[in-house]
Amino acid sequence: MAGEQKPSSNLLEQFILLAKGTSGSALTALISQVLEAPGVYVFGELLELANVQELAEGANAAYLQLLNLFAYGTYPDYIVYPLLRAAEGPGDAESPGTGRPHH
Repeated sequence: MAGEQKPSSNLLEQFILLAKGTSGSALTALISQVLEAPGVYVFGELLELANVQELAEGANAAYLQLLNLFAYGTYPDYIVYPLLRAAEGPGDAESPGTGRPHH
């Protein structure tokens, strides 16, 4: 039906509401949760938040870059992303911060 919302959009809306009042390490943890959330494939609304954009200026800029990668990148971009490759160690089963397996 036209009036029904998909569960993934409800989940994204919840993340956006949480992100609006969050900063620092709590915001980076929230970004990790968003990227790991099953069924969430759209990240543009989260990227538009001023406090998320402020990450570009600090020590947590890599989280903004990772969020941009998931929003606008391609699979080849994901494979070669330096943050993911640098954090992977021998025997890691998942890409860090994404909860998604790498093969």
